[in-house]
Amino acid sequence: AILLLENQSKYNILYFYSGGVWNRSNIDTISSVIVLNVSNLRGNNYQNNTSKKYNSSDKLFVKTLGYYSPNDGGGGDYYWDDTATVADNGGTVIKPTSVSGAGRWKLQYDRSLNVLQFGAKRDNVTDDRAAFVAAIEALKHISVHSGDLLYSKGVLFVPGGKYYLSDSLLIDTIMGIEGVKSGSYDYMESQLNFAANKTGIRVKMNSDGTGAAYCHISNLYLRSNGSSTDTTKSGISANSRLYLDNVYVDNFGGNGFEIKTNVSGNANHSYIANCHAFFNQLNGLYLVGLESNAITILNFNAITNGECGILDESFLGNTYLGGHSLSNGSRNSVHRRWVYHNSVYYLSKANNNIGIEPGVTSGWEDYWTPLSGPDGAVDIYGWGADTLYYKSLAFSSEGVAQKAAIFGFYTESGQGPVAISPRSMWIG
Repeated sequence: AILLLENQSKYNILYFYSGGVWNRSNIDTISSVIVLNVSNLRGNNYQNNTSKKYNSSDKLFVKTLGYYSPNDGGGGDYYWDDTATVADNGGTVIKPTSVSGAGRWKLQYDRSLNVLQFGAKRDNVTDDRAAFVAAIEALKHISVHSGDLLYSKGVLFVPGGKYYLSDSLLIDTIMGIEGVKSGSYDYMESQLNFAANKTGIRVKMNSDGTGAAYCHISNLYLRSNGSSTDTTKSGISANSRLYLDNVYVDNFGGNGFEIKTNVSGNANHSYIANCHAFFNQLNGLYLVGLESNAITILNFNAITNGECGILDESFLGNTYLGGHSLSNGSRNSVHRRWVYHNSVYYLSKANNNIGIEPGVTSGWEDYWTPLSGPDGAVDIYGWGADTLYYKSLAFSSEGVAQKAAIFGFYTESGQGPVAISPRSMWIG
């Protein structure tokens, strides 16, 4: 075999002990090469070293010490497939520049891929979106278990670091995304920083039930950079079943987290645990649709979002265990929630609130909540008869058919009250 040491002035060779004798000849049976990075793998002809194979049926192997440089986290073990013609994807498939036909280096992996092995730099400056997209696409080609359509395609691992992404990520296959499980806001190790006015992660089930029927996302911090005012761009948006654990969403123009099955999809029996929504333009968590029911939400935290901490407009309702809501409705936004009228601060608690003068119009109590004022800096104007105002509550689950169960949910000051349907239950 070949031992290739690049840019090394000194090195040691360690011989392996075999049958009581240090056997130097055994080195010739090792068909592997060590190179510095993927660029060297692509730019050299290591696949031509077939004379060093112990058996003609053996595969040639190359180990990269990193993607760009040794120990940058993007290294891997590749084997040579001389029949492959698939395109170079910058991660699991590398085509040498000298090869015009068949022959590719293929990454050895089971059901997990590392985004650094696709060239992500995690420096919060370089656009890492292409690396994420390529890795997600590569996961789609993992074979599923025979006869089981819901067998996951695998997991994309996101090592600690700050990743800048110029646009959204689309998940349209059954898979997971996992960051590093340590730290909490804003010390999360795996941070995805998206360009302003972009959705963060979109999880899509197709109308025929294909696509992302299920997605697991954990240990990530998602943030929208700059001034994000586009209310259609949320942190995580899904119409399919989700398992979310320890995910933070911050500063998006739409909702922090949204599950919407009012058009298509099925998110029944999702699970959301230890997730946090901060300073998003609309709601911290928004659930809507006929198939957004029987979801368990554990220890959800909503702070300073523009409308409600949690707005649940599902058909049948969901279960909430623990949780916290503080100062929602206080983000300065294009939608109006607070007014100062006749020396009193009022906060809207209904959508499509127009022409209802707080403290004056008959039945105004159904539309407005008098409060001492918002927490934090908010531009507050006088009431306008022609202005459309939007709901802002600590917690809202008001569907006619809803039977929500809320246990031990803690609400604080500087926001609207709690509103739940007559069939729902609030304890603690």
